[in-house]
Amino acid sequence: METVDKTIRTETDLRQLVNVQIGTEEFGIDISLVHDIHRMVKITPIPQTPPHFKGIINLRGQIIPVVDFRILFNLPDTGR
Repeated sequence: METVDKTIRTETDLRQLVNVQIGTEEFGIDISLVHDIHRMVKITPIPQTPPHFKGIINLRGQIIPVVDFRILFNLPDTGR
């Protein structure tokens, strides 16, 4: 009679997160909710906008607004 080893494996739920720090708080965003991650590019400022609105970038032909959440939420500058 032949013996067959049947090992039952249970998969552990692993979640990949993108960490974002705003002020002293750190947040994790599920990676499935993140569309792209890009290196910083030159931001084109737009006159007469609120201080938290840093300007726009051109990402593959799409105009993307850039917002500084530190300023928007009135958080202290961490010097980064």
